[in-house]
Amino acid sequence: MFEVLIETANRDPRQVRCLNTACGIGRGEDNLVMLQGWNIAREHATLSARRNGVFIEVLSARAPIAVNGNRVQSEHGPLHRDDLVTIGAYRLRVLADPVESEVPVTTRASSTTGVVMRCRAGERGRGTTGYRAVSAAAYSRVWSVMSK
Repeated sequence: MFEVLIETANRDPRQVRCLNTACGIGRGEDNLVMLQGWNIAREHATLSARRNGVFIEVLSARAPIAVNGNRVQSEHGPLHRDDLVTIGAYRLRVLADPVESEVPVTTRASSTTGVVMRCRAGERGRGTTGYRAVSAAAYSRVWSVMSK
């Protein structure tokens, strides 16, 4: 999980929280970080949390992506709190470091298996999540870790 601060001229800054291991950037509605403009592609870039930090991957060359003024050709990272990512007229900053855990994002009850856990699953696609069934005993072990 990490947070992204988005700034642009003539608009208030906004902040979004990525609960998955990967979050999309672009004009498309399926992106967490939605940007506007003729030079922003529907799927412009991806922010992904890895063991050693958050990385940005370029998916479109429509508007160049720069980190601290240096153009990113394919991928850059890990991004730090003071790094400034520029895409067109937008400035982005990663505010929080990714959480290093396998703790699920949310849970919901299931009568047949005990619990279905919503898991981070960035490897399944850009920012997607999945559900997996676990026993009630496994859920209680995860819950005890989460509540500490």
